[in-house]
Amino acid sequence: MTAKVYGVADKAWQVVVGCDPHMLCAPRCWARKTVARIAECQKTIHPKRSAFFQVALSADGKQWSGRTFLDMEHLADPLHWRKPALIATGFHGDWGRLGEYEKEMILAMAAVCPQHTFMLLSKCPDQILSWMTGEIPMSNRETCVMGRCNNNKTYGGVVWDSRGSNPVNYNCRPRPGEVANRRAWPGWPLRNVTIGCSVMNQSEADRQREPMAALAAMGWNTHVWHEPAIGPVDWRGWGFIKQLIVGGESGPDARPFVDKWAHSSLDWCRKNRVAFWMKQLGSNPVDLLGKMRGAMYSAKDRKGSHLESLPPSLQVREMPEVKA
Repeated sequence: MTAKVYGVADKAWQVVVGCDPHMLCAPRCWARKTVARIAECQKTIHPKRSAFFQVALSADGKQWSGRTFLDMEHLADPLHWRKPALIATGFHGDWGRLGEYEKEMILAMAAVCPQHTFMLLSKCPDQILSWMTGEIPMSNRETCVMGRCNNNKTYGGVVWDSRGSNPVNYNCRPRPGEVANRRAWPGWPLRNVTIGCSVMNQSEADRQREPMAALAAMGWNTHVWHEPAIGPVDWRGWGFIKQLIVGGESGPDARPFVDKWAHSSLDWCRKNRVAFWMKQLGSNPVDLLGKMRGAMYSAKDRKGSHLESLPPSLQVREMPEVKA
């Protein structure tokens, strides 16, 4: 099997940087640690790039600053990927925390790259839902998002160069007095986009279920990452999702992951016709009695992500069937 980005996707489109420092997951956030490493590594070879990432971090790099940005330098990346791919989108930050125009640019790029499938991940689906259902000033940006403008080189309010590879202008001003509802845009919901949320335990799942259900009711494909799983989740009421991805925490101080949680999730998926993907057992897998399971790992597999490291009953990695 070909190696997967984040254990699931074919490619990563890291177009978002930054998140909320007050989230339950913030103290151990692997995305923040990755952004901090990038900021440090780029200091000498690309100082401006390092400074860009640093803005999303506290001065010592040990916390998020609370600011979230769209990385315009990589906005056009999917245009260069000709081979169809499943693309993990914005895993270095939460796209739900971006401004409305930045969100539009991400979905605009997905709209003009129908050969790809984009997995968007957020901890705040409530903000995404509010943005999608609100009325907005009508502008060239909105008419361009779904490719309705006369200039084919204009996507999401962005004017590209003659080859469609580099953005040269981001300014589209609203027309006075005109408003529109995003739900009325032609082509929405995008069939090549799946909106996901990340939950660690039951309380997070309960908080995010209602806005995720509303997004699914609007026609969007939805999925859930139960990772890092630090407690079991009762998935009743989540039958609208297309896929459930489960994984234990990795790292030297990983919290325990009980394989019974994964078996329970798999049973629920089977009963509700939801695709199940067992990503990893994590670095601290235990059974119901607290007995470590990590001894079964190979020397090159420290987090139980290799298929052969999983119990036979959990060697399940399914992709959802999405209608075009």
